[in-house]
Amino acid sequence: AAMGHTLWESSGEGGDLAPADFEAAMLAYYRDGGHAGTYPGWYTVSKHYTVRPGELTVLTGIANHRKSQFLHALCLNLAQDAGWKIGIFSPEHYPAGHLGRGFVEYAANFRLADMPEEMFIDTAAWVAQHFHPIIPPDEVPPTLPWILAVARHQITVYGLNGLVIDPYNEVDHQIMGRQSETQYISAFLSLLRRFTRHHNVH
Repeated sequence: AAMGHTLWESSGEGGDLAPADFEAAMLAYYRDGGHAGTYPGWYTVSKHYTVRPGELTVLTGIANHRKSQFLHALCLNLAQDAGWKIGIFSPEHYPAGHLGRGFVEYAANFRLADMPEEMFIDTAAWVAQHFHPIIPPDEVPPTLPWILAVARHQITVYGLNGLVIDPYNEVDHQIMGRQSETQYISAFLSLLRRFTRHHNVH
């Protein structure tokens, strides 16, 4: 009983949160409303969804229905409105120049074919400061632990606020082993949630 009492009074020890710290956390949440999150760039969306560090968003839908375009527009809004820096694993938009092209066109609001070179150079420089591609060498399978290791490096070097993995099926899932698909997806999402909380990124 004495040992249990000691653990209960020791904040953070063995995963325990002391009552005074729990009370302080509740009071802080009451006072600031739990932080509303970053405005996503569209008023109608913001009434239902904001982007908060430490959280995870999963975007799903029918194939070829412009999920990536919506995601890229959301990321661009976060970069333009809030200065976010975002790591992006997006092998469907390979090579990196192709990925960057979309962000340059969105940012400049100009088709690449019609864009003056000076505008392109200025916009590309801005894009390169806010978006950080994660591109595996040919011999490296892009497993989730590998992607998160690169993102960890990018957090240290660039100060990332967000990480995009698009699409899920381009991640190498060889580590699934003998788990069922449901168990594997659950473990995959749990690892992502822990990463986002630990590094305070979205």
